This record gives sequence, C-alpha cells and structure tokens, in this order.
Amino acid sequence: MLFRSEMPHLCLVTEYMPGGSLHHLLHVRKLQLPRLHSTNMCLQVADGVMYLHSQNPTVVHRDLKSLNIVLDLSLNIKICDFGLTEPMERTHITKKNNGGSPRYMAPELFDSKTKITEKIDVWAMGCIFVEIQGGPLPYETISTLADLTREMLVHRRAPMVPGAIPQEVRQVIVSCLNFEYRLRPSSKATFEQLKTADRK
Repeated sequence: MLFRSEMPHLCLVTEYMPGGSLHHLLHVRKLQLPRLHSTNMCLQVADGVMYLHSQNPTVVHRDLKSLNIVLDLSLNIKICDFGLTEPMERTHITKKNNGGSPRYMAPELFDSKTKITEKIDVWAMGCIFVEIQGGPLPYETISTLADLTREMLVHRRAPMVPGAIPQEVRQVIVSCLNFEYRLRPSSKATFEQLKTADRK
C-alpha cells in the first residue's frame, strides 16, 4: 500500500494582545499614564530590546515605534513586527535596507558615512519613552522627509523631551537620543538606569 505524503498546513500561533497598540493608547485614546505605570512600561520596552541585543549574534529590531508595541489588558507590553529585524554579524549592519519609520530613525540612518549598530534601537527607545511619559510623537510638527532630514543632519535637533518628565527618567531619555551613537547607552545600561529611576 502506498501512502501519499502531504505537506502539513503551516500556521503561526501568536499571543492575542487585546489592548491594541501603544500608539493607539497614547495618541488616539490619549490615555495619561500614572508615573509608576509609565516608568514600568519603559522598563518593559527596555527589557524586550535588551533581550534582542543579548543574542549571539546581536539581533537589531530596526523598526521600533509605538505602533509596533502591543498591549494586553493589564497594559503589559510586547514588541512586534520583526519584518526589518537583522542579526549584526560583525560590528555593524550593512545599509542595504534602510527601511523603517523616519520619525524614529536614528541620525546615522540618514548619513551614508556612518556605521549602523544596535544603537539605532536605543535611539528609537528614547523616542518611545517620551511618548509613554506623556510627550509627543518624535518630530511631531514635521511632515516631510526632507524637513526631517534637515532637522536631524543640519540643525542636529533631537526629538523634543518635555521638561515635565521626571528628571531621572528624562536623563535616561536624553542619553538615548545622543547624536553620537557611541555615547548612547546600551539597552542593558538603559534598563538598569530606568530601574534606578523607578526606585526614586
């Protein structure tokens, strides 16, 4: 008797996140998070990125933004959309695909001479932390890519970090948004700094 071999039906099972995206929560529903909860959410984002960066080779998400962070009903976060994710085989990533979301893209992604490292995720984290802490989208008032590029490369203006953000968290955000990528903290250092800020 002959048995015909058939390919199984492939499927991908993922956790259902009924809270929707972080972007929807903050910019559509306009929910103001209590300080304790907002700092905890920043910690969760940093923890997720730290996990990616701790892999061997280092895994770089490359498209971190509030739309790619989803929530359960308790507002715990998960990072999603790994379509641009890339392992960092050596000391940097090639620039063969500079896709991503311009508002969240680190300055070196606009500069053909600079190497791309995992620190692009740290810049994007800084942008997301501002949103979680009640601030605006990065470069909210800029509507064209040409204007955004000019702001970053000519004026060297980082996304706005509101003064109302608690000082300890604000310092972490400003360090993530350093134009010199070598001076940005690692995702692990960012996580540790946020843990310290959470205790104050």
